Amino acid sequence: MRFRPAITYAEMRYGQIGKKPSSKHKILVDEFVKRLDEILPWDQAAMDATAEVNIQLTQARSVIGENDTAIAGQAITSGCMLVTNNVREFSRVPALPYED
Repeated sequence: MRFRPAITYAEMRYGQIGKKPSSKHKILVDEFVKRLDEILPWDQAAMDATAEVNIQLTQARSVIGENDTAIAGQAITSGCMLVTNNVREFSRVPALPYED
């Protein structure tokens, strides 16, 4: 199954109104989302897991970006494998299953 964290979806949508807005970007995101089974909800469990990841990384003095922390928390709480090309950041998160 193919899932997309809510935070990642928001980042993708922001691209259509961000620094370089593009109507083509909206079409690309719409077509990509059609292939997904679900956008994972940003719920209390995801927020709690994100807070725990933030605490762990802060204590380890190995903080990553806020959105990446939220994406990691949501992946952990949903039991999903995170597929990323940002191994440098996500490899710092304990108990996060990820794949490059």
